[in-house]
Amino acid sequence: SGFVESLLPYANVSGEKLFAASGTAFYDATSSGAIGSAVVSGLTNARWESTNIATPAGQYMYAMNGVDKPEFYDGTNWVAVDSGSTPAITGVTTTKLRNPVVWKNRLWAVETATLNAWYLPVQSIGGAASKWDLTSIFSEGGELRAIIPVSIATASDFDDYLAFITTEGQIAIYSGTDPATAGLFVIQGVYKIGKPIGRRCFFKAGADAIIICSDGLVSLGNLVRQGRGKKTETISYKIQAALNADIQSYGTQFGWQGVLHPLGNKIIINVPVVQDSTSYQYVQNTINQSWCTYGKLGSPWNAACFCVLGDVLYWGGSTIVAK
Repeated sequence: SGFVESLLPYANVSGEKLFAASGTAFYDATSSGAIGSAVVSGLTNARWESTNIATPAGQYMYAMNGVDKPEFYDGTNWVAVDSGSTPAITGVTTTKLRNPVVWKNRLWAVETATLNAWYLPVQSIGGAASKWDLTSIFSEGGELRAIIPVSIATASDFDDYLAFITTEGQIAIYSGTDPATAGLFVIQGVYKIGKPIGRRCFFKAGADAIIICSDGLVSLGNLVRQGRGKKTETISYKIQAALNADIQSYGTQFGWQGVLHPLGNKIIINVPVVQDSTSYQYVQNTINQSWCTYGKLGSPWNAACFCVLGDVLYWGGSTIVAK
């Protein structure tokens, strides 16, 4: 019905589904062909982030945008989640939640326009949310932009960590298991990078996470091991001048996103030139680390969002295309 700004991939033991957010609604885009009627309607916008979450009862999906109630999908039905729904989330105004992620069997989310993160009990799709206040951790202020699960190997250890990144480029990294118990969720350090670009400022690349920021494409694992180093230590150092120029010109536009497509041996970085209209992509060959562009000189992929479901790469714009 309009430009697709978000793709919401879902998978359970029975198979895979793909949903698209456009305008004020979600649509089922699992099958090729014309899009049918909306499966969710009456939304404020189409700029959502989602995550799949598994419990002993099954596989589910949460989608959040920080304005509407979170949308919960159980494989058949959609539920707008608040304190009175089933499932319910209590203790927080759910319309303020965005950027849902799962870390060590807990659902986490960012509270819009604050330095607060919220989490649910282990292996839960609802319940009383607990606040993790990072105000005293981040000396440069700003607001919480994203929560990033990442696995990091050091000289003496390998573990799953949880990183919190602000709009000012400060990153706090925690290890442990239970934030509700003293000593079981411990800060490992606060790091500094350039300001993150866009609300989808990171993407997973295997165990690592890559952050799109004014320093370029920064590996979170390398940042922890080496600190904020030379530009040649970023993944994007070969295209840094061009990428920096695009960030300066288009950095405030919605649509910046990175995605790893393992089957295609590609990292793709979307550059929104004209919001919800025109974009092109930087594409890295992950075998030899060489870069090219798609659409900068013609045949554009005018995309606002990407995802990988199974082995298939999808991008959304005026249509949804599978590669």
